[in-house]
Amino acid sequence: MIDRHTGAVRFDDPAAVLTPTTKRTDFLAASVWVREISVQNEPHCSWKAGEFRANGRNFLVTVQFFGDELRSVHLVDSDPRFPSSWTEWSKSAELLRKTSHDKLLAELLGRRRSFAWGAVSSFFDERSGGSLIFIRYGSGPHRRSLPAVPLGLAVLALAELVMMKGDLALPVALTILLTAVVIGLWRR
Repeated sequence: MIDRHTGAVRFDDPAAVLTPTTKRTDFLAASVWVREISVQNEPHCSWKAGEFRANGRNFLVTVQFFGDELRSVHLVDSDPRFPSSWTEWSKSAELLRKTSHDKLLAELLGRRRSFAWGAVSSFFDERSGGSLIFIRYGSGPHRRSLPAVPLGLAVLALAELVMMKGDLALPVALTILLTAVVIGLWRR
């Protein structure tokens, strides 16, 4: 289902595959996908791709693109033992779905979750009330957790902190670091 070497996600029924190199245009051209827009805020756009079977389980599949690049695949185990509507929903049932996702990932990938092609995680989102397997591809600038900080400014901030005395040392150093962060974001 999830190839740990390539990041490909393969489905048996209907037969389909998503890879880190899947392009938005190819996804939209393939009739196997449902292609119902979920969220559109260009260049970000996500689609509900449909229900697919893999590893003896059914999954609801959603894909998210940044421009023409596939950035993530979201899988939700749609087994009937898990809630499929808000009238059936309970936190405990949704946490059971998360446990099912965790077990599947352990079977497929072992303990490893980070790869050269991206990363895989399983989580329960308290705000949305849902559990999913999140497959993230690449390391595009929109997903960096910390901006690239110009080294010279970071060194300058550290030097200011060491050299200055008094109450202004820390605020001045933090201001220089914040400026470096803004410059790092601007350069992307």
